[in-house]
Amino acid sequence: MSSVFDNLPEDKKKTIIDCALKEFAHKGYEQASTNNIIKEAGISKGILFHYFKTKKDLYRYIICHSIDTMYTRMLEQMDFKSTDYFERMLEGSAIKMQIQLEYPEIYVLVVNIYKSNDVDIIKEITERYMPLIGAYYKKLSDGINMTKFKEGADINRLNELITWLAEGMSNKLVKNLSDDPKDMENVRQLMEEEFMRYVDILKDGVYRG
Repeated sequence: MSSVFDNLPEDKKKTIIDCALKEFAHKGYEQASTNNIIKEAGISKGILFHYFKTKKDLYRYIICHSIDTMYTRMLEQMDFKSTDYFERMLEGSAIKMQIQLEYPEIYVLVVNIYKSNDVDIIKEITERYMPLIGAYYKKLSDGINMTKFKEGADINRLNELITWLAEGMSNKLVKNLSDDPKDMENVRQLMEEEFMRYVDILKDGVYRG
């Protein structure tokens, strides 16, 4: 992290972060232009590189900011009411989708990191944020009623399957979403209905009769 940049007034920091996030999210690291960032932010290139020595340093900062924001917001919103495994996973997916709607460029940036070939960046953020990611999954699973499962049910593989299902559905539904709050609520309801249709199939395989 850049200590010089972190000491700036919050409004100035936010402007630079928002402009850099937009550029990296839409163009990726290689195609992103620092000229576009400084133009949008209304600062000089000298000032930008006073805060961040290289474009890569700026990129790392934006990644860290994005992951911090995403998981911190998810943890703040996780107040689960159900102890049923599938209902809990639905609640978690709904929270994640809401964060995705609130911060679409952060979501795009994080997804694109893992699609890239930048092994060093992936390794770095995985190691750095493992405790935060672990805290998210721990909170997601705490208090679930495990007595409903059949003996020998593979919960780890079920977790993977549910994650793929929820992410696939949310990506499909959010793709053509407008900024209208009513549209967001409609998408949430559609996701819940579709999710539960798949859940009814899965329950037969892992829950006791």
